[in-house]
Amino acid sequence: MPQPLDVERLRPAPTLLKGLPSANPRREVRLLFVGRLERAKGVDVLLEAFARIAPRMNARLWIAGDGPEYPNLTHTAIRRRMSDRVHFLGYRSDVGDLYRAANLLVIPSRAEGGSLVALESIAS
Repeated sequence: MPQPLDVERLRPAPTLLKGLPSANPRREVRLLFVGRLERAKGVDVLLEAFARIAPRMNARLWIAGDGPEYPNLTHTAIRRRMSDRVHFLGYRSDVGDLYRAANLLVIPSRAEGGSLVALESIAS
């Protein structure tokens, strides 16, 4: 079933990004994943890749979404000692603000041919 792109939801909101750690945007790279936390989305691969690059750069990984892989993913972040740099944001209605605040959108999917998240990011 086609999913329409809801551009109204992506417009800038006059609110601050709640629940995100404050940081100096000039000194930090902010990576963003948006989606359901399930195996097909590849967030486990993203966490392992982030664990390799994080020691060499000042970066944070924001993971917006929820789903059945949440316990495994949070355990991986703790086990890899990344809890201070990986932030599980849960379901967010302010994804347009997240897209604008992030430096990079990451789509590590194992199965998607086209991504609504990529279009949303471009639209915002």
